[in-house]
Amino acid sequence: MKENYDVIVIGSGLSGLITALTLQKKGKKVLVLEKGKLPGGVATSFMRGRFTFDVGFFGLLKYGSIENKGELYELWQRLNIDFKINMKKSLPIVFFQGNEKQEYSFPSKMDDFVLKMEEYVPNSKDSIISFFGLCEDIKEALGELENKEITEQEIQLKYPNFVQLASQKVLPVLEKLNMPKKAMELLTSVWVYFGTSIKDLSFVSFALWWDSYVHYGLSYPQQTYYDITATLQKELETLGGKVLLLEPVTEIVVVENQVTQVKTNKDTYDVNEVIASVSPAYVYEKLIPSIPEEVRQLENERLLGLSPFCIYLGLNISKEELKLPETFFLLPNTKHDETFKSLEKINNEVLLGRTYNNDENTTVLELMGFFKPDCFAKAVSKENYFAMKNMLAEHYLSLLEQEKNIEIRKYIEEMDIATPVTFARYTNSPGGTIFGYLQKGYDNILSRIMNENAENIIKGLHFCGSFSSFASDTSNTMLNGEYEANKLGKE
Repeated sequence: MKENYDVIVIGSGLSGLITALTLQKKGKKVLVLEKGKLPGGVATSFMRGRFTFDVGFFGLLKYGSIENKGELYELWQRLNIDFKINMKKSLPIVFFQGNEKQEYSFPSKMDDFVLKMEEYVPNSKDSIISFFGLCEDIKEALGELENKEITEQEIQLKYPNFVQLASQKVLPVLEKLNMPKKAMELLTSVWVYFGTSIKDLSFVSFALWWDSYVHYGLSYPQQTYYDITATLQKELETLGGKVLLLEPVTEIVVVENQVTQVKTNKDTYDVNEVIASVSPAYVYEKLIPSIPEEVRQLENERLLGLSPFCIYLGLNISKEELKLPETFFLLPNTKHDETFKSLEKINNEVLLGRTYNNDENTTVLELMGFFKPDCFAKAVSKENYFAMKNMLAEHYLSLLEQEKNIEIRKYIEEMDIATPVTFARYTNSPGGTIFGYLQKGYDNILSRIMNENAENIIKGLHFCGSFSSFASDTSNTMLNGEYEANKLGKE
């Protein structure tokens, strides 16, 4: 006899699995449909030779510790999932500009951070303290708004700073704080985590990131991301939910603007509630034959975030001998808006890196470059794809070796490369973007949260993950999974 489900989740990434598990715990019967052979989406792992590569590139904000629990720590507790997490104590940043090399490390505790910034930039202390005060106000106000605990009128009375800053961009706010230029340049160097020009980034998003960082630091799981997603899948199935791998969705049937069925390459399921942990553009273009005009207009007005180019290296050298920070990024200079514009070029000089032990004698080095969504597609053809892929890998390796004055190539034992084409094929995301929508204008986080109900145009169709109102940060996509499940549970 064919089983019936209350909710179908499309995609088994972290957000999709957390959505499914949360709903299952609320008494819903949930089915997760995944086109791949493994759960996890872009947060997964793979092996080459004796090396295990963890594709979940970005660290986790909002985790903290048992003594200082962040939102993500509390989420794992609610899901009854226990993971050991390594806390990173600093976020090293490397700027390079000609022959002058500057390196900065940001402590992850507020008091230490303020002192370190004062060391880097004398007379910055007061403005940095004021900045973190605004960050705290925004976090508290937004938390009440998200939980619908306060009206907009009450917000105006209780959080006047939030009201004044809600529509502001980052740079004007920092200037009003009389923050020294060098301090502003250091603070805003984290634009790479948003995939958005600092000129366009909303102060709300920026403030939330820094508030999380100085309260909880940046964390990496001791387990691989595959271990995490496999654990979520097991817990879901223990509670009666189901995950079907290698079963891609081919159509979402909509009748009179209401979801009625989901079709796959193997079966058809009657269901009225679907949560898609995939790109809305893919859902609307490939899975729903006819969409309302307002949906088409909304999608046409949106801009996509950046597309990644990743190099995974298994090195026959210990992490201590390699002498690279655990997390680092290279920027050509402190002119961040110019640097963002340079991402229109395929051979730009922006590079994010992560190192971790494979064992005591070998190291995994992961490098990520970025492009604007159509940049790679314009430069690459079927004929030159592999040559271009290898050329870009050489470009980024040379960049790192030159700027850090180290040798990497002679230690390479295993190597793999993922281009925007790889990510597009694996995730069905247009342009291979992993950043969701560009956090600009309508798609900044506050605007998305305030207008999220207006996006529910097709009844029974919902979205979670990097394209959601919480934006694309790994921690936010996890928290958004529970948020979307709670909303549907209330409905």
